[in-house]
Amino acid sequence: MKQYLDLLKEVYEKGVYKAPARAGMPATREINSCMMKFDLSEGFPLLTTKKMFFKGIKAELFWFLSGSTNIRDLWKYDCHIWDKDAFKFYNRIFQGYPIEFEEWKRRVDVGATCGAYTYGDCGKIYGHQWTNFEGKFNQIQNLVKSIKENQDSRYHIVTSWNPVDFLMYKQEAALPACHMMFQVFAREGYLDLIMYQRSCDTFLGVPFNIASYALLLQLLCKELGYLPGIFTWVGGSVHIYENHLDAVREQLTRTPLQLPTLEFMRDCSIFEMTPDDVKLVNYNSYNKIEAPLSVGV
Repeated sequence: MKQYLDLLKEVYEKGVYKAPARAGMPATREINSCMMKFDLSEGFPLLTTKKMFFKGIKAELFWFLSGSTNIRDLWKYDCHIWDKDAFKFYNRIFQGYPIEFEEWKRRVDVGATCGAYTYGDCGKIYGHQWTNFEGKFNQIQNLVKSIKENQDSRYHIVTSWNPVDFLMYKQEAALPACHMMFQVFAREGYLDLIMYQRSCDTFLGVPFNIASYALLLQLLCKELGYLPGIFTWVGGSVHIYENHLDAVREQLTRTPLQLPTLEFMRDCSIFEMTPDDVKLVNYNSYNKIEAPLSVGV
């Protein structure tokens, strides 16, 4: 993961000051148009210079693959990374009818509804776009079918970005997709994957996203009978929030440890798997580094 630490250092040292994107957001240091490559034969690219929440990483990915957009399904795995976005989405929909966060969570927990809204729903985010694009098209199943039938095609693409759904006045999604699209390539028994991320929280979000898409690549390989090859990450706006600077400085003092590997606990289709079917093996890391999550666009 040296390339990630090099990128983090570059943003920290050379990033240009950007004013807050919206009210309540911190300012950032930012560079743009960056790339990293990870060879999965060298190990699973999970950051070791701070302890990563792998339970949450795999829970979120399987949540996307299931098509769910309600955080209640994430709570089954003690994953709360979408809570604030989901609550902001509620407040956008029901302006003028505020409730306290704890009361909103109680309603999520019991599966309460209000008209067409189910408490905890995030709207047309990743799970919707991946499995129900335009209300009718499962991109993940199509991707698997496409690779099986024509491995050399250049159409092995899944997009999370639907501009119509992300117009703010329509209130269709809790958060416009940050990791916007990915493309898969087959070559000589290997699958490679490239992902483009428009907005990159380099300290908190990017290590999470790297591990998530590396896991997705391994899942696709398992489903299709390939070996995992190269995962390429491409970032648009690559930034560090100013309230993360102390955490970044601590991170940059640490030396990467040996990468872990993954083990699948059941021999079944990825469409039948749960997060419990993926095990992280030989993961050693430094202690975690706390930093606040900035919820915005």
